[in-house]
Amino acid sequence: MEIVPKVNIMNARLRLAISRFWQGCTPELFAQRHPELSLLDADIVDDVANADVIVYSVFGDNPLPTGPKKVFYSGENVTPLMQVKRRPFEKFEYALTFSRKTYDFTIHKRLPNYCVAGRHLGYELNDLTAPRIVDDRSRFCCFLHGNSVPFRENFVRQLSKYKRVDCPGRSLNNMDLVVSKSQTISFLAQYKFMVCFENERGDGYVTEKIVNAYRAGCVPIYWGDPLVVADFHPGSMINANSFSDFDQLVSYVAWLDQNAVAYRSLRSCPPLFGNQIPPDLTVAAITTFWRRIFESCTRREQTRES
Repeated sequence: MEIVPKVNIMNARLRLAISRFWQGCTPELFAQRHPELSLLDADIVDDVANADVIVYSVFGDNPLPTGPKKVFYSGENVTPLMQVKRRPFEKFEYALTFSRKTYDFTIHKRLPNYCVAGRHLGYELNDLTAPRIVDDRSRFCCFLHGNSVPFRENFVRQLSKYKRVDCPGRSLNNMDLVVSKSQTISFLAQYKFMVCFENERGDGYVTEKIVNAYRAGCVPIYWGDPLVVADFHPGSMINANSFSDFDQLVSYVAWLDQNAVAYRSLRSCPPLFGNQIPPDLTVAAITTFWRRIFESCTRREQTRES
């Protein structure tokens, strides 16, 4: 993790609460996913009613108090515009989502889920800049997904006609186990390839799947964000978006599986362009956005007291 100096931007610590997050997302887990908040003297609390800032997501519809600053936060395929159309009666001033677009009704920061999803397990995006080690692997391909999505399951079935694809998740499970999140990287490290299909296609919607493949040393077979190569080097992956159908994609994967030189080229290519985190996704850039939110909250408090 890059070092960012701690900055005290207010006289008292601000209280930040989370709401409408997925089951199991506690304030402690959110703090682990966003350690930069500790640089800004913010406490993440359970008390939504007395918070200065409320960060809320798309799971559930419990009411939100009207006083605190609102930050819409989504790692799901829901843009700020989609959220406004879905719930026009709820106003938020800031948003953190995967989207690459800007929005004139709020202040938005791009933060795809792949940037923060592994932090509570000890992984940082900066880990992808480490030298790539090309080792010999005995297993062909892994498909590790929890939700059943017919489109990606159909691809796995078709690829399995060439060679068995191991499926240790709930989707298409064909093994005597279900791999947990904490076991994901060590389990994937046995495989040459990993199927990394998002559940939906969205501009900028990239989850942790492709990063898990890179961390485990697999070549990702990726489908989803049509602009995924804006963040990740095309020479490090198999971009399923660029194939006309599954037949062509399966044929290419089979060719790579049998062509050691071409396969090693993909394995040894740094995942990130220039082997650097995109400038807008660095810890410093994310910290600056949180600081902007907190400073606006401080100004509001000062105005109210005066």
